[in-house]
Amino acid sequence: MNEELENQNEVATDESMADLTKQVAELNQKCGEYLQGWQRAQADYQNLVKQTAREKIETAQYANEELIRELLPLVDYFKYAFKHLTGDFQNSEWAEGIRQIQNKLNMILGNFGVKEMDTLEQRFDPKFHEALEEVSGTNQPSGVIVDELRTGFMLHDKVIQPARVRVAK
Repeated sequence: MNEELENQNEVATDESMADLTKQVAELNQKCGEYLQGWQRAQADYQNLVKQTAREKIETAQYANEELIRELLPLVDYFKYAFKHLTGDFQNSEWAEGIRQIQNKLNMILGNFGVKEMDTLEQRFDPKFHEALEEVSGTNQPSGVIVDELRTGFMLHDKVIQPARVRVAK
């Protein structure tokens, strides 16, 4: 009878050990799943932090874009005005005062990351230029910009006003 009890105890111990081993394996699997989920959540959070920082920088860089767009025609107005100054007015104190205002405007725009596009004698690129006319009889090869009708501007690395140009035919 003792032997029977011992055999039953051994069978019961083996079964309970098997159950415990199975439970431990299941718990380990769940722990692994939870750890992986936590690690994914941490990685997602880090990505969110980086994305938010990038968006803050971008928002700061382009926050004044609408105001800057409103000021850009002034740059062309100054250029047009100085193109049409006659002899006596070109060197007058009045013209020098207006040039200083023009320089100050250009400096302010530059401080905000605005740059004028260099267009003359460049190849036409629809990402940066708007062709208003094709001109024949120039010494330039086809597709080269021969005249700028409106200045193009970049705000950091973004075109905010394409240059309006005439292109060689």
